[in-house]
Amino acid sequence: MAQDSSVRPRFKSSVEPVVSADGELFLLSEGRNAWVEDPVYAALAPMLDGAHEVEAIFATLSEAFPVEKVFAALDHLRTSGYLAEAGGAEIRPVMAFWEHVGVRPALARSRLDATLVSTVALGEVDVAPLTDLLASHGIKVGPRGDVTVVVTNEYLRPDLAAWNIQSLSSGKPWLLAKPVGIEPWMGPANAAEHKNGLYLVAPGQTQNFVVAVAIR
Repeated sequence: MAQDSSVRPRFKSSVEPVVSADGELFLLSEGRNAWVEDPVYAALAPMLDGAHEVEAIFATLSEAFPVEKVFAALDHLRTSGYLAEAGGAEIRPVMAFWEHVGVRPALARSRLDATLVSTVALGEVDVAPLTDLLASHGIKVGPRGDVTVVVTNEYLRPDLAAWNIQSLSSGKPWLLAKPVGIEPWMGPANAAEHKNGLYLVAPGQTQNFVVAVAIR
């Protein structure tokens, strides 16, 4: 089994295990729910809390189930993406977010600790709530950051094109967001290696261009 989920395995913070009175296991998470009828999973679930080592789990459940069946169930939960490493310094909602998107919370925190984020307002929009929100999550906010969140009230503002040119020159990435209006928008994320993360077409003109998307 994988190193991160084999010593003291636990369900990811984004997964809520529920054992029914009939001995069935329901795994509830945002956008993904599962039902497992095999009773070995219901017996296994209470022990996947990050406090029990694998050896202890086998020792306890081997009295009622073959060791091979316990191993198969544990491995199935791991390969299906339900298990994570034991422990974590973040509160559960934060861990749930990172684990849900497939990033280890410890790695996310180390990256955030090493990154300074700037917030810039272009147009009639207040950037203070975003700045306060980032700071409340332990993200360092200050001028001339490693990455900038540009908040605007209109995606067609001409000064966004100027900002994109500045970003390409400096090599620093930035993220565009529009928190106002009926439907808030976020993105695209723009970085120098993408050459033209923001593509501006002047009002009244049309232009064809190719967008390349890489899925990793």
